[in-house]
Amino acid sequence: MDGDDDGISWFQFIREFDSRHFEDLILQKLEERSVAFLKGEQPNKLSDYIIPHVLAERCDDFAERTLLDHWYHLSECWDYPHLLLYLATPRTLELFANHYQEIVDKNEHFKLLCSTFGIGHWGRSGLTKIKQLKGLEPYLKDFDDQLISTLWDECNEKGFGEWRNVNLDHRVAKDSWVFKQINEEAAFAEIDAELKRDRSVERAAYSWAEIRGKRTKTAEALIERACSYVESRQTVEAASFLSQVVSLIGKRSDLDILKKYQRTKLLTAKEIEATDFSVRRRTLS
Repeated sequence: MDGDDDGISWFQFIREFDSRHFEDLILQKLEERSVAFLKGEQPNKLSDYIIPHVLAERCDDFAERTLLDHWYHLSECWDYPHLLLYLATPRTLELFANHYQEIVDKNEHFKLLCSTFGIGHWGRSGLTKIKQLKGLEPYLKDFDDQLISTLWDECNEKGFGEWRNVNLDHRVAKDSWVFKQINEEAAFAEIDAELKRDRSVERAAYSWAEIRGKRTKTAEALIERACSYVESRQTVEAASFLSQVVSLIGKRSDLDILKKYQRTKLLTAKEIEATDFSVRRRTLS
């Protein structure tokens, strides 16, 4: 059944099942790797693309014990050091701190952290505990802009906003989409750019809401940002932009927001009626 690939072709499917039924197989693969390592031979590293992810999803005593028992031949593979951080126990964090001193290119080392952590990977849990984030704090200075942005997004999605605010917001690159999320004037400049791209206000609103919606911004947060944009710009175009955003993603309770801008003559009664109709038709169910 194993064939030339030492059974890796079928072994990879243990990720789809309860790995507690495959603990002996996991230990067997690691033992085979250990034997080759101790003989000075090149170990079969194909399991290195499977076992770290399985142990990360387990995130239990078996995962910790297995990693610590076999660390002597696993430290050379970037996935296993990252697993130390994901498990985030006192022993694994201490072991990583020692290993960190031996890493030559620290920035390069962390580039694939999200793979082991399962961030942005279908079927994976990603961040689950605040201790996993606290374990990263000594190494944030080595994270590149892309990793900071991805981690920022994961924190937002998983409810770790307080930690994100203290540890990531000030590290976000100014040319990144994340910076536009947390910096109001940068966000307003982005809307200005959307409106200047030779498109209708409706298309600009759709594009902006669609992209921001995919980046974990809630409809409420988007409408609040659009309202702030009107307050900042105080133009008919800005108010029309808000009206279109409400039309696309707003609730019936959001319709009252628009009345303020009718009184200041930034919106017409006809525009508000059209938005009212769109929202009520979209929310019939």
